[in-house]
Amino acid sequence: MKESNRKNLSISKLKSIPFDVKIEGNYFPPPSKSYAIRSIIIASLSENESLIRNIGSSDDVKSALNIIKKWREIKVCGDDVLLSKWENKILEGKFYVRGSALIVRIFLALFSFLKGKRVIDGNKNLRNRDFSSSIDSARRIGAKVCELNKKGRLPITIDGRIFKQNKIEIMDESSSQFASGILILLAFLKKKCEVKIAKGVSFPYIKMTEEILKMFGCKILSEGKKFYIEKSKLKGTEIKVEKDFSSASIFCAGALVTGGKLRVFGLERKSSQSDKKFFKIIKKMGATVKWKNNYIEVSGSPAKGIEVDLKDSPDLLPSLSVLALKCSSESIFKGIARLKTKESSRAEEIAKTINKIGGKSVISNDVLKIYPSSNYKGTILDPMDDHRLAMAYALIGTFARGTKLKNPECVNKSYPSFWKDFSKLIVKSEI
Repeated sequence: MKESNRKNLSISKLKSIPFDVKIEGNYFPPPSKSYAIRSIIIASLSENESLIRNIGSSDDVKSALNIIKKWREIKVCGDDVLLSKWENKILEGKFYVRGSALIVRIFLALFSFLKGKRVIDGNKNLRNRDFSSSIDSARRIGAKVCELNKKGRLPITIDGRIFKQNKIEIMDESSSQFASGILILLAFLKKKCEVKIAKGVSFPYIKMTEEILKMFGCKILSEGKKFYIEKSKLKGTEIKVEKDFSSASIFCAGALVTGGKLRVFGLERKSSQSDKKFFKIIKKMGATVKWKNNYIEVSGSPAKGIEVDLKDSPDLLPSLSVLALKCSSESIFKGIARLKTKESSRAEEIAKTINKIGGKSVISNDVLKIYPSSNYKGTILDPMDDHRLAMAYALIGTFARGTKLKNPECVNKSYPSFWKDFSKLIVKSEI
């Protein structure tokens, strides 16, 4: 391709973000992909049929469905999926997970102790991510895992072993997802076992896994960071996937930085999703939050900076960092070191972007500090193929005139209808 054609192709992919608008109205968040993927995988390992409602259409959910087709008969109808015929065998061979790190870590745990040899691989972005901590955790409990190219990177081969322990300790400092995979494995094997999460982050996501396992008949109890699993069968059931707090945080942040009022429908007030804490955080920043019978209303504006630890809620950093740009004082976000293992080096990319548009940010080890400005300048922003950065940068464009976004389609990983919802909620500011 000629250089001129490359430039034209690049320019055509830029998305201009509307400036000086409000984000307000009635909003219906997409399903939680974390909840959907766990539900789909557990259902695929359960006896009898299951009906999972409201799974959504994100790329990661599609990847999960494509994989379990190897051993389970499925039928997708709109946002629902029916899992019927059980083949009673997890096939060997190569498993391509596209861009989902969650699927990698769950199947790393599952395949490690199911007889047979399997390969897990993903797209270019996923191949660049570091899975060393999860791989090391698997090896500590007896798994045989080999990297085919580079240490800690995909593709990996797994030689399934027989699981013999009745007590195990998980020490994955990068993610909670491998621990979730171990709980799912033990439930599937009908093993009585005690699992201790010695080192871990995003613990609420492990509790989410526990809750879903119970829906499928697993006898599992937890005390602190210890889980006790009794011998029990996973049985098919019907469940509905919860709406996603992570996605909701983006549009709520958008309403606050543009002076809008947003009503969010469908969120479960008693949800175990860790990003539910977003609403407590924004109240401390000066926002007005009202829980109603079937919606939550957000209004006001971010008045003052916040100091908060995001170790258990790393996906909130993009939306909270945008809010920090409109505060009257600095914000300090702790527990962000592990964001290096996300789709991009997320915290570092946020810091660079803030400095680029006229704000000031400083990142050091596990802490990101953001100092707001009274004036921001629009420019071309690159989300580095990171869906959550793309959504946050869209909000920046509403107060930084002339913002354009590269690769806007990367939101499809978790939220394919993001731009459609964004357009629906945009209201021109009154002159």
